[in-house]
Amino acid sequence: ADVDVMVTPCEEMEVEAHGATAPGKLVDALPRLHALVVGPGLGRKPQALRCARAAMQAARQHGVPLVVDADGLYALHADGKLDAGILAGYPRAVLTPNAMEVRRLCDAAVASTSSASSDSDSLGKLLSALRSPTAAGEGAGDSIDAPVLCLKGSTDKVLFHVPDEEAWHSVDVDDPRGAPKRCGGQGDILAGCIGTFLGWSKLSTQSQPTSLPAAAVATAAASVVVRSAAERAFARNHRATGTVDILNEVGEAFHLEYDMLEGALSVAAFARYPVPGKCKTRLAASLLSRDDVQSAEIANSLACDVYRSLASRVIAMPCISHVFVSEAQDAERLKEWCADIRGKEHTVPLVVPQVDDKDLGRRMHHALTCMTGSGRAMIVGTDVPGLTAEHVQHAARLLDSHDVVLGPAYDGGYYLVAVKHAPPVELFEGIEWSTSQVREQQVAACLRCGLSVSSEDLPVLRDVDTADDLSEWHDKPEWLVL
Repeated sequence: ADVDVMVTPCEEMEVEAHGATAPGKLVDALPRLHALVVGPGLGRKPQALRCARAAMQAARQHGVPLVVDADGLYALHADGKLDAGILAGYPRAVLTPNAMEVRRLCDAAVASTSSASSDSDSLGKLLSALRSPTAAGEGAGDSIDAPVLCLKGSTDKVLFHVPDEEAWHSVDVDDPRGAPKRCGGQGDILAGCIGTFLGWSKLSTQSQPTSLPAAAVATAAASVVVRSAAERAFARNHRATGTVDILNEVGEAFHLEYDMLEGALSVAAFARYPVPGKCKTRLAASLLSRDDVQSAEIANSLACDVYRSLASRVIAMPCISHVFVSEAQDAERLKEWCADIRGKEHTVPLVVPQVDDKDLGRRMHHALTCMTGSGRAMIVGTDVPGLTAEHVQHAARLLDSHDVVLGPAYDGGYYLVAVKHAPPVELFEGIEWSTSQVREQQVAACLRCGLSVSSEDLPVLRDVDTADDLSEWHDKPEWLVL
């Protein structure tokens, strides 16, 4: 079986650690490591701290990416002064202090210089120590790198040094998602995720797509994943959320935030700007046949309100990256509507006019083709109360083994279509739209095009097209759960 964790007892390292020499077992293992995380669960026994410092030095000497968290940070200043020489100038290291830990690091940096400083000056002394040529053992005139700092808080501030500019820069990860308060141990998850991203950056043979240092990109990316995982965990467990709950969501959070299986996944909704008489016309006609709806104006208004409620739920889903608007002249006000739904803290989806064609199949083909330029693509309906982000994620996983995925609708159509590659135009030809034969005909079209299709793996959901559908929705409040 594959080994997930290797443990070497500290007792076996005691003699070597006293001499500040890296333990032999650790040195032997370093070439096999993608990254090393030091600190979580370490404790503050002198022997453990000596071993931690020796491990950090060995990792640096072998070029192994390194994450230092919790008591690993304490090991850098256990005697009251900052031992900056261990990590100064090493760009593959990331330090992840919380507010208290960064204050202690700053105080230790000040103590090392034997001069009093204000809080702002003390952070400057810490940053200076981490890139000091003397501390790094480099020549005084050399242009050197420095570790990355992730200052954890309500906003995770990622500080990194740019050698060519001889200046520090920062990236704020202020994604508001997550549990209202951090769980104990959530920082350990962040440290592990940063280590994972650092390991991938070392293994990657692709050119750097950004001017940011790889360690800074890895740190920011990991922060987003952990916040997303915390949000998912809190949605499931509320105030009973624990660290294990967040850990269990990391895989799905990564899948949602950074879909790497076969390129990025773009998810779109087809939408209209909600105006009475222009949306949900079938529903309005069905409502008008009821005794309690006295006029077409009332029916159109009720149908529009239903559509506004349903579409808002879908557009609010973070996975929705595109909204294709049915009428080009409505693009601007639909974009404003999307911004109101998402709020200032979240990215507004890209609003794109649908191609001017009455045939739904050709409009869908155009939208999917536009999105598959950067990877896989999916379109979801805006009138399905039961649709959730979990259905989108399930469909994305099904694309790993199918060319096309359909979400079956109760009325014989489908509420979701996803494709692995740009679809042939023939894929949506010969479909009698708005009939009970849509899904059956779509499956047949996939097979004619030589494409594998999943049409029964997702749950059957009901869209709202008639008064009966609306009654069914109101009778099942669980459909409203996001």
